[in-house]
Amino acid sequence: MAEEMLIRLTDAIVRDDAARLRELLTTSGSFRGETSSYTNHFYHVPRCGWVGVIVNDTLPARALAEALECSHFIYWGKNTDSVQEGSVSDIVKLMSDEYVWHMGKTVAAPKACHSLVDELASMPVYDSKVCGL
Repeated sequence: MAEEMLIRLTDAIVRDDAARLRELLTTSGSFRGETSSYTNHFYHVPRCGWVGVIVNDTLPARALAEALECSHFIYWGKNTDSVQEGSVSDIVKLMSDEYVWHMGKTVAAPKACHSLVDELASMPVYDSKVCGL
């Protein structure tokens, strides 16, 4: 389910938990096929310097986000504003380049996660389509 994966990835990124992010990226496969241009994706807005995630608003998704204490980092529902979809790698790297988390929440640059996405991208067997990076 795309909602669950996006929530777990968001939790790992905002906590800068590289071990959890590695586990999610290398064992869960890609979820991009379940996204749409309106919901279930990471995004960035260059003109505003924002990054974020939009997740379809379902009861199971809300319950998981509440359990992980990251629901306040999620834009719930559908978005028709002009945003650019981004990968996990895009979001982590942009957060390290002075972008801020949308929704008005302060999130420190995820330095450990940034090192991880750089490491994964440099691996000879790396396949962004397989690990969702």
